[in-house]
Amino acid sequence: MAGGKSRRLGTDKALLAVNGETLLARALRNLAAVTTEQLVVGPPERRQHAGAARVYADAYPECGPLGGIYTALQAASHELVVIVACDMPFLSAPLLGHLLTLSEGYDIVLPRPGGRGEQLHAVYRRTCDEPIRSQLASGEYKIDRFFDKVRVRIVDEEELRRYDGSLLSFRNVNTSEDWAEAQALLEVSG
Repeated sequence: MAGGKSRRLGTDKALLAVNGETLLARALRNLAAVTTEQLVVGPPERRQHAGAARVYADAYPECGPLGGIYTALQAASHELVVIVACDMPFLSAPLLGHLLTLSEGYDIVLPRPGGRGEQLHAVYRRTCDEPIRSQLASGEYKIDRFFDKVRVRIVDEEELRRYDGSLLSFRNVNTSEDWAEAQALLEVSG
């Protein structure tokens, strides 16, 4: 997911770089470790920064991330899609891989660190298409409103910590302060 407006930060988050690598490229690299196909949902100009990933314009522009999730599910070649926001610089391939292993029998595998669902760091099954389409048609864009119509596997904090002890995977960049903190951590950890 690389289509946000970056209003609070004031600059395109996807193109922020640490050690010569943009946040978008970093996310795609982590996804490539656990998936056979990488897609970017965002504006067409993402193509110049997406490497081998295919870029898709949001099928429901101005409807927030829910439209982007729907777009990814429609564009994907596979039944399961790992959805991540490009502004999460600390994605963990082992954690993403673990989430995929939990998908059998579920439509969504949803991490819930600190008791808060991370809808933009989750696994979605293509069976979510119709509930999402119905929700978009109703004008309701909050992602989790369709969750009661699908099977959701919650992954609690204790289980998440086995793959990401500090839960940094769920940290995102929304403000200049967030970015400064992330840069400092990234420069230390690489």
